[in-house]
Amino acid sequence: MDCPIRWGLKQKRVECILAQTTTIRQVFAKDRRSPNTLTWQDQALLEGLDAALKPVVDFREILSSEDYVTVL
Repeated sequence: MDCPIRWGLKQKRVECILAQTTTIRQVFAKDRRSPNTLTWQDQALLEGLDAALKPVVDFREILSSEDYVTVL
């Protein structure tokens, strides 16, 4: 289940898909019945999402860190 405020989870999913791009393409290539494949547009979109979400996740980690004192 996905929670709309868990940016870190979304970013980790995107990062995982990007890391497994070659394997995903190989699996789709083996299954001829499946019209699905990971296109260059899909990969570009995922790279854009990763680039956009990574700073948000890093910022959130800094704010929620026990090593740094934050005053609100």
